[in-house]
Formats: sequence, C-alpha cells, structure tokens
Amino acid sequence: MRKKKILEKSYRKFLEKGKGELPEEIIITEICKDYGWTYQEFLSQPYWFIEIILIKMKLEGEFIQKRKEI
Repeated sequence: MRKKKILEKSYRKFLEKGKGELPEEIIITEICKDYGWTYQEFLSQPYWFIEIILIKMKLEGEFIQKRKEI
C-alpha cells in the first residue's frame, strides 16, 4: 500500500509541475499505453529498443515544455 501512495504522489507532482522524475512503473504503463502493449509484450522487447523509446519520450517532453514557455 505504501508503494501505491509513493507512486501516486510522484505522478501527481509530475503532472502538476511538469517536471521531475517519473517512477519506473509509471513510465512502463505509459509505454504500454502508447504502443498498445501488454506488460508481457513490454518485457519481451530488447533493452536497446526500450532505451530508444525513453529517449524519444524525453525529447518530446522537453520540446513540449519549451513551446509552453514561449
């Protein structure tokens, strides 16, 4: 139950402030949602492929953040 509260607090902070580190569990759920994968499909992907997805998500987030500041 404590883990759930920590995840909720971290995600809420990220959504409200638009910055900070997302917990790994939240990142995995976002990737699964975006790509239409189950958790098992996520786990079956090669590590290098997941790294590329994370780089893409990070750069897109930074781009969106910069556009909001303009």
